[in-house]
Amino acid sequence: MSSFGGDSDQLQIIREHLINELKDLGEKHFLFIISNSKEPIGVVQLQLVRDKGEGHIHALQVDKKFNRRGVGTEIMMALEKYCVNERITKLEFSVDKSNDKAILLYTKLGY
Repeated sequence: MSSFGGDSDQLQIIREHLINELKDLGEKHFLFIISNSKEPIGVVQLQLVRDKGEGHIHALQVDKKFNRRGVGTEIMMALEKYCVNERITKLEFSVDKSNDKAILLYTKLGY
């Protein structure tokens, strides 16, 4: 199985953490695991607050070997489409100020 950040245990830890968090937080939280035909390449945790029309991205991770290939852009575009279909009009997230790659991605997408 592919790993995030080069450590095969890291993907399992991320999955377990997100799945446990999803169980604790209830049905408004979604975990999307993005894969190609061979392996997982990304993971996203999304919370929807439907009565406010808001979505909150709590985690978005792309396997390092797929960086700079447009995967993050495709994931965000798919999330935006999913949110539109769910009548979500506002999508929020927070990014560590040292995460230059994420900031570049979100800026490129107009956030």
